[in-house]
Amino acid sequence: MTFKIQESVVNRLDRLHLQLQLDLGKANAPYKEVIVEEAISLLLEEMESNRDELIEVLQERQSQRK
Repeated sequence: MTFKIQESVVNRLDRLHLQLQLDLGKANAPYKEVIVEEAISLLLEEMESNRDELIEVLQERQSQRK
């Protein structure tokens, strides 16, 4: 799958990844894919527990892309 992700989000991911490399050591830091998978998992959990608020946020973000 290919997704278009806002550059600001990619930059935040890069900063987080670099920070983890500094904190944990390059060999021990999780891959970006692992970070993204965990973020998606947390989003899905949030959707289950706080559906209405998350839908509102997602709709707002969607409207910014148009």
